[in-house]
Amino acid sequence: MTFIITTEHNCEEGCENLLQRDLVWTGANHGRAYRQDPLPLAFTRICAFKKPAIAALDAAGLPWTNAVDSGNNAYAAAIACTADLGVRADLRGFKAPGMAEINDAEHQLPKLPTYFVNLRVSERAGAGNDNVIQELARLIRTAFTAEVEKDRENAI
Repeated sequence: MTFIITTEHNCEEGCENLLQRDLVWTGANHGRAYRQDPLPLAFTRICAFKKPAIAALDAAGLPWTNAVDSGNNAYAAAIACTADLGVRADLRGFKAPGMAEINDAEHQLPKLPTYFVNLRVSERAGAGNDNVIQELARLIRTAFTAEVEKDRENAI
């Protein structure tokens, strides 16, 4: 038995949805990069949120530039954002330390799509760690259930 936690546009057959969150624009605490024209972006090349962020900007007719291209180093992209060199998209509630959600009515950054955090579990013949993996999957479900409950309490 193996499992993986994924961040996806939907929850297809064969996966279990743990959490559903909007993507939000994030940047440095008290930063000003989001006010620049063109908007400086700081993503890794393989970031799953890069394409939908660019698509939203393009659809809104807002100019942008790749201010930071950190290859595949997620830490470098986060550090660039905390240094106010650019902005990026993150799942609401999952921003890096030193970053904040951008709430900007003046520049009207476009709304970003909702993503699902999913758990995919697959059976594999001959696996000797099934009990450990099942317990770890249970703990992950419990942690995400607590996060969903926290969301509900904050919405009331």
